[in-house]
Amino acid sequence: MFKILAAVDESSYASVVMQTVSKLASYVESEVTIFSAVPPKRHRGSQSEVDDEKKFKDLHEKLTHKYFPRSLLAVEAESERAPDMFPTRGATVHTKIIEGDPADAICGYAETMNADLVVVGKRGGGDVGALPLGSVSERVVRRCACSVLVAKDVRLNDVTRARASPSVEDRARPLSHRG
Repeated sequence: MFKILAAVDESSYASVVMQTVSKLASYVESEVTIFSAVPPKRHRGSQSEVDDEKKFKDLHEKLTHKYFPRSLLAVEAESERAPDMFPTRGATVHTKIIEGDPADAICGYAETMNADLVVVGKRGGGDVGALPLGSVSERVVRRCACSVLVAKDVRLNDVTRARASPSVEDRARPLSHRG
């Protein structure tokens, strides 16, 4: 079984990551873990800890219902409470919420679960190789022992490229169609 760690936060890129992961899981039998990192306790109050856990459990449930609508999912946080079960599609889906720096938590958990692939979102614009220094996605790419896929919002990238270069359509055509 192919093990995929889908790293999500509250940004719009959570949907981009999940769309990518659900496509991958439709091709190969997969065990998917939807993963989020919350700030360390020293950076938040006790009520914030409960709120963060609930917020991410709700996010994971929403993403699971949208992208994996048919099997069973176990949602678990760092606490010892019993996991909730939710429907998913075809893949075995788990969720995990861990306290810590996002990049460190993602890479650490990927190693713990022996992930084959980590999928993260890329927020910034720009060309290949232009990941902003210090971004979570860049740090994950550099630090993870397994393969990392950086999921981009294609629609956003197409608009950015079209504005930057009027000849983007010519370069996007397959070689066999060029004259």
